[in-house]
Amino acid sequence: MVEFTIPVSEQLAAQLRAVGDRLPEILELGLRRWQAGPEPDAVQRLRRMLARHGLLAEWEPTTTERYVAQPDSERLSPLGMEGRPPSELIVEERNRW
Repeated sequence: MVEFTIPVSEQLAAQLRAVGDRLPEILELGLRRWQAGPEPDAVQRLRRMLARHGLLAEWEPTTTERYVAQPDSERLSPLGMEGRPPSELIVEERNRW
């Protein structure tokens, strides 16, 4: 075992005294975490977890092309509907709840 001395604040010293018997373990865990680099933000962690479970796939540019209209594509006219506008039906349905 090797001993060394480092300067710490009074507040940190009080916290370290409380866990003195486990200090080598805490230092080792902290060092491992520090060497791993900065923690990714919550969105990155979520994306990694979803990908690990097969719930998220990388988006391919060809997928986007299938859903974006091309300049020369045929434009469709809107469907003609009779009766009340859909917006009124939606508002009415929301008011029920």
